[in-house]
Amino acid sequence: TVLSDVFFKQGNTDRKVITWEEYEPPEMPEEHQEEQEVKETSIRIGNQKTATVKEIKIDLPVSRELFRDAQFGLIGENARESMRKQVDARNKFGFNNTYNDAFTGTNVTTPDAVALISNSHVALSGDTIDNLETGVLNPDNFETLVNSLEMQKDQRGDWGGHRARGCVVPRTLHYDLREITGSELRANSSENNLNSIGDLYPNLVRGTSGWMHSSNNTLNTNANTSYVLVSDDHQIHRDLREGMFTELVPWMYDKKDRYIYKGRFAEVCYPRTFTGVAGSNGSV
Repeated sequence: TVLSDVFFKQGNTDRKVITWEEYEPPEMPEEHQEEQEVKETSIRIGNQKTATVKEIKIDLPVSRELFRDAQFGLIGENARESMRKQVDARNKFGFNNTYNDAFTGTNVTTPDAVALISNSHVALSGDTIDNLETGVLNPDNFETLVNSLEMQKDQRGDWGGHRARGCVVPRTLHYDLREITGSELRANSSENNLNSIGDLYPNLVRGTSGWMHSSNNTLNTNANTSYVLVSDDHQIHRDLREGMFTELVPWMYDKKDRYIYKGRFAEVCYPRTFTGVAGSNGSV
């Protein structure tokens, strides 16, 4: 879910519109000789972008007469289902602004104006960064994606030093991901080699969501074959303005004598930049 702090950086905001810029880190320090002038470095920001908080609302009216009867626990069941639908909406909107849209950039792009996962990112240094791979999910292609993430440059053009922390996939790939990353022996091999992926990344978090499946994700034509790796320092954010809640408004405040269950929350999920993320669309 979007509540996972591995796949979404959790934050709060008191504003309708969030503004940020990409950040170029300082240079690496150099070896220094006695009485030599110390090298000065600087930071730089650029590519300003904004994200607008989504106000999510739903009302469930119940007539005063039905509320008094309350047969078979119908009122309570409807209230619970309404709350569950709010949770579903939170995940749907969150994934549609991030992982579902990562390969196309239909809803959201990174500040350099391309999709989150692309072979044409431009760092503030001017370097071209490629965080898009292809190939079905198997041990070899998974290792290729890990190498792509961990050799990725930062906004200055230096090695970024990322390390794989989590992989998120649609439900169609969840069991394959578990086998590739968690089995004792190498998956899809008859040689009985030890599984180095599971050994090197024992704490890799495996994530999945039904919202990434093609039946719920129309943003990605390769929805059922795509897989995305993130590091600890990725910049996919979830900023909360108003937490999810429900409120029952009494019938005397409605012209039709209805009780109204009101559900409300306000938040936004979005990628601040592409660094720390790499993905494969699974195409051959």
